Amino acid sequence: MNNKQSESYANLPDELLEDILEDAPKIADKIKPLFEELEQQKRILHQKLEDNDLICRVGDLENPPSPSIAAVDGGQAIEKSIGADTLIAVGVGVEGLVREDNRRWGSVQYKNWQDVLPHNSESNPKVTRGAMTALELLVISQTPHDIIIADGSHQTPVIGINSLTSMSTLDEPHFQKVTWDIIEQFDLINSLKRTMTNPNIVYMVKYDSSQDIGLSILKDFNLTLDDKTVMTLILNSDEFTKPLPVGQTNKTQKVWGDLYISVSDKFDFRGQRDTIKEELNRAIALPKNRKVYFTYYKPYKWSPAYRIEMKENCAQTEIELAKVLKGVKEQVVSTEIKEPYPQYLADMMAKSISGGLEALRAIVQYQFSDNPNFLQLLTQSYRT
Repeated sequence: MNNKQSESYANLPDELLEDILEDAPKIADKIKPLFEELEQQKRILHQKLEDNDLICRVGDLENPPSPSIAAVDGGQAIEKSIGADTLIAVGVGVEGLVREDNRRWGSVQYKNWQDVLPHNSESNPKVTRGAMTALELLVISQTPHDIIIADGSHQTPVIGINSLTSMSTLDEPHFQKVTWDIIEQFDLINSLKRTMTNPNIVYMVKYDSSQDIGLSILKDFNLTLDDKTVMTLILNSDEFTKPLPVGQTNKTQKVWGDLYISVSDKFDFRGQRDTIKEELNRAIALPKNRKVYFTYYKPYKWSPAYRIEMKENCAQTEIELAKVLKGVKEQVVSTEIKEPYPQYLADMMAKSISGGLEALRAIVQYQFSDNPNFLQLLTQSYRT
């Protein structure tokens, strides 16, 4: 056992760890049959997709020049102290592996936001998530690359914006002001419009529980595992599923059709509530009308299959589709890194934002060093 593993177990009582490990064979016995069943069916499943003209090969597409590529991700953190909560969010853009003469950026791109708000266990996480979403969208919308990988799904920013604009505390002046500032300062409406319409922007989710194919085209097989797992096992290298509109089951079709950004009746800053609500919902017309397509692509035998969401005109234009697949393949570089390289780096950087929060907190504490009463309130963090 290496030192890092030893440290991670250090705070567990020995008896508890023994009890946990005692159940390991039972857990393995539950998981193993799921994969064994799929392994036995994979040729039949592959043939079923072939029969429905849903198995495609990159070699049959046009071969475009290597595209420039970047990925964008966001991170957030909240420090809960006795006096107030310190909130921080960031959006990070990282360029992919590319020849030096094809570089579009000289360094990592980022947008950041931080604030201090009174305790509110419901609203402060929503504000922080909304700010992170706005920052991600701003970086995405300003990225000049041929392919821009955003983390998640085209539904993800809708959920993030909703968390901000539908808060029940928007009748409180400080929450209304911070919401307005995020919308205005980070050009949220225009960033959302550009992100939802630009065919160069694709969404790739890291964790995917979708069963759109398993519960539609492959429904007769009673598959219990998610589509990403199934496609990882049955697709051959450089194969991808024919791009299909999102919402292949009645349930998921309804989810996409019901996409909507709610703006609280309590939010009426500067009398622009109705305009903001109308513009935000107009911006998500493409995903709401299922003009977004998805494919599963397995670039290498040793790689997972990736779910890629793209705009309809990208999915239905061969050279544009080929450009996306080629861009993704060129950034899948190692069995140790499960995502395309720039997506992995953007995720690592964005999720390290807690370090920035610690630095911010240290500076703020210094500013209060002449007042020990305030300092005690600020430095006394809550354990979570």
